[in-house]
Amino acid sequence: MQVKSFSNTVKDVDIKGRTIVGYFSVFGNVDSDGEIIQKGAFAKTISENGPGAKNKIWHLIDHYFALSHAIAKPKVLIEDEKGLRFETTFPETALANDILKLYESGHITDHSIGFNVVNRMQNQNGDDEISVLTELKLYEGSSVLLGSNPLANFEGIKGINDINRMIESGNNIMRNGTITDEAFKALQKKIDHLTALIEKSAAIPPTEPGIKQATTQEVINIFTQKLKLSKNGNETNRRTG
Repeated sequence: MQVKSFSNTVKDVDIKGRTIVGYFSVFGNVDSDGEIIQKGAFAKTISENGPGAKNKIWHLIDHYFALSHAIAKPKVLIEDEKGLRFETTFPETALANDILKLYESGHITDHSIGFNVVNRMQNQNGDDEISVLTELKLYEGSSVLLGSNPLANFEGIKGINDINRMIESGNNIMRNGTITDEAFKALQKKIDHLTALIEKSAAIPPTEPGIKQATTQEVINIFTQKLKLSKNGNETNRRTG
């Protein structure tokens, strides 16, 4: 199974209705593999395995086919002019609650597909040979915390401040202790990545007033405390069970 990721593909976040609308894939973009997905590439796989057929296509986290990373099956999966649009209603599970919080806070903006190529054709574009994917077999669409290049979506001082806001909002979520340990670790990985990107940038503008960036040690301490509380709770359950 191959995977491809697409940035800024959230269309609507309805927290009250627990529904996310977005695009698992987009058409017409040549990626780093020299491939482009053509409109109609998903038509057959949707007609055979989509919500109106066998309903075998999953909405996952980071392409993991496991109960720990399965959100739900999309209730809508269609092609439009932009790409492969999905609508997924999130169930009342710990994982779904975590992912909704990450969508709401802006930490999930990217999606990806897991697929196999059924048909392709080669197309000459100047000196570059482009492979046009004309038919794909889709297994799943994933919400991903880390796209191929998160910094590419942020430019200039405003962009750096946007990243700092994301880091602070993520730290607030972790400080509040309202997400599972698995989501905590995934979110911390993204925050570390964003922080490293800022530090490597040529010019680092000062953070806007009121936006406090937690230190790495502070976050480690938070996670350590969560693990201690979890361990103590399990020991208590064993003693009283």
